Amino acid sequence: MSPRSALILLLLSAAAASGWAAQGSPAVAGSLILLTPGGRQAIPTVTTAGREMVGLDDLARIFGLSVREDPVVGGLTVSYKGKTIALTSDQSVASVGGRLVSLPAPVVREGQRWLVPVEFLERALARVYEPPLDVRLRSRLVVLGPLRVPRVVARQEALGGQARVTFEVTPAADETIVQEAGRLVVRFDADAIDAALPAAGVPGLIESVHLLEPGTAVAINLGKEFASFRATATPDAGTRRLVIDLMAAATPAPAGTPEAPTPPPLPHFGAAPAVRAIVIDPGHGGDDAGVRGAAGTLEKDVTLSVSRRLKALLEGGLGIRVLLTRDADTLVQPDERAALAVRELERTGAFQREILGVITTTGTGWVD
Repeated sequence: MSPRSALILLLLSAAAASGWAAQGSPAVAGSLILLTPGGRQAIPTVTTAGREMVGLDDLARIFGLSVREDPVVGGLTVSYKGKTIALTSDQSVASVGGRLVSLPAPVVREGQRWLVPVEFLERALARVYEPPLDVRLRSRLVVLGPLRVPRVVARQEALGGQARVTFEVTPAADETIVQEAGRLVVRFDADAIDAALPAAGVPGLIESVHLLEPGTAVAINLGKEFASFRATATPDAGTRRLVIDLMAAATPAPAGTPEAPTPPPLPHFGAAPAVRAIVIDPGHGGDDAGVRGAAGTLEKDVTLSVSRRLKALLEGGLGIRVLLTRDADTLVQPDERAALAVRELERTGAFQREILGVITTTGTGWVD
């Protein structure tokens, strides 16, 4: 083998070893949050072979566990107040008080530490621990004891000129809303909240929605167009639904927009001449019966009845003189009607050159 080939082989071997070491060594993943009546505490986690793991040494320190290694069988025994959990290094199961439960990965050894998948807390440790453990891996929370930690799911939507944020709180918990500089703070009556919040906002009205420390309140950061809000809350089968509507400010008129022109004044026609007399012509009468209805009602009778009622209304309401061209069932010829009207206008002094007269015909439909 030439020196050049030997050098290449050496470099490839070193790279492979480096890659194996990188894959096998745990990387820091973050932490779970343990909520207790005394406060909050982090449970550190690491990532090994793409899976999130937690050290048994950390769990023993935090929860007061006893961990004993059996090198003969390659297993571990985790004890808590007389209750045991048995683990085997090459098996993805745990024996909890003699009952087998599955794990997504087996226990692994990294240096001087033993690591278990984070699901170990929910599937194994929670079965033997007192007080009860409520493990919520989706929210990265571990709740110890009877704490009030409701699930709070928020969603938002744009509704025309406003935005709406809806909170569903399970189990139900009351809230207090305070408007501060540039934000609304929704504080829940709980020890903590298990929150699922929207990642983005609503342009102009909501910049962001995020959890506030110490974890019992949500902040809605307001956009530049925000003007006011209103909130309503309703219970729904153990869930409290809180709806917050955020309204935008009124849009100002564009600069330089000309005002609407002032309409020209209406022409002045002077005072209307006073009405002194009215002549009403009922029409028909006598042999001229007009239209006959299906039940035998005659048009001449209807027009006379309506004319009499109109005459009484005008005289009583306006105090003017009203004359009927006929006041009985008699036939008055058209020429006689016109002459009667002219004589009445002359007698009352209402006959003027500029008054030409008005003929009005009204009807609301034939009613028999």
